[in-house]
Amino acid sequence: MLPSRLLFLLLFHFVLITGYSQGRRITVLPEKYCLEIPEVWKRPKPFRAITNILPAAVRELNGRMFCTDCKGGYTVRLKIEEPETLAEQIRDETAQKKQNTHNYVLTYRFRAALSVYDSVEKEIVEVLLVDPETTFTFKKEFSVGVQEYRDEIRDREGRLVRTSVKRDFGNPADFVAEHKKEFRPTLADLMGIAEQKMYQIEKLLEKVSD
Repeated sequence: MLPSRLLFLLLFHFVLITGYSQGRRITVLPEKYCLEIPEVWKRPKPFRAITNILPAAVRELNGRMFCTDCKGGYTVRLKIEEPETLAEQIRDETAQKKQNTHNYVLTYRFRAALSVYDSVEKEIVEVLLVDPETTFTFKKEFSVGVQEYRDEIRDREGRLVRTSVKRDFGNPADFVAEHKKEFRPTLADLMGIAEQKMYQIEKLLEKVSD
């Protein structure tokens, strides 16, 4: 049964499936492990960090080379769970800035790991990148819609004496609720955090090995 918290990301099991469906032949190399990682991580720096961390942390991968387009004896995937909201706050910045300016602040936490699967797709171990007890902050400045209407004052004969323009500002909390997706960290945001945590782990391993 799946956990109550939905998996926000499980990258990228579909690589093998789409490869076969498009007629692309996948090489079977049981002596290697396959990295099914996001495309944005397929750069020298992430590759170096991952391949430094995994053999040191996972006994089954020690001494093995990696590949990205093969069917290896093991498969490594990035797994990111849906963020959990801890606190929300809307700050009115009208006094410090311009009128109708608000700052939304979200405190959240999430979990990210490199999951290792064997040849029959059984998860055997996880290398934790982001501890679910670590909190993060998402901030966004925004303005709500403004409605303007004319207020006319007339004398007893109906003649216009004075006209003023009034503005009705929307409710910031209602605006955030209606545009909730825009006030949450994106998948790219979470992947960026996981990537930086990965580099921190790599540096820690380097210090230990010195």
